[in-house]
Amino acid sequence: MDVKEFGRKLREYRKERSLSTHELAEKSGVSQSYISHLESGRKTGMPSPEILKKLADPLGVEYSHLMYDAGHIEEAQKARHEELIRDFGNEDFSNDLFDLKEKIEQIDAVYYKGHPLTNQDRQRVARMLEVLFPEYQ
Repeated sequence: MDVKEFGRKLREYRKERSLSTHELAEKSGVSQSYISHLESGRKTGMPSPEILKKLADPLGVEYSHLMYDAGHIEEAQKARHEELIRDFGNEDFSNDLFDLKEKIEQIDAVYYKGHPLTNQDRQRVARMLEVLFPEYQ
């Protein structure tokens, strides 16, 4: 999908929610002029993952859909993200036990501030958990 197609898709999402560009800007924290330029195809590049994260909730669209549409993730990553949301999205884990280190190592798509973590990043996080919590080894 190119930038113009993405802009048209973004406009569709916004109109489905009956939002003006001004209202979307207020709800997302993304400037109205940026949204307008993006929708009209006047932007030369795709929005960053951070911008997409801000837009997802007000548009009522899964973050993974916007990331896929903007070319930041592959179809398989999008599908895995949707599966995780289906499996875990609305659950309360306060009474469930799970191993954070194990989850980080197993989950295909882990993000930090909108950026996907590589396998190497995930291994580093797992090692940091071991250093931070040696009493649980």
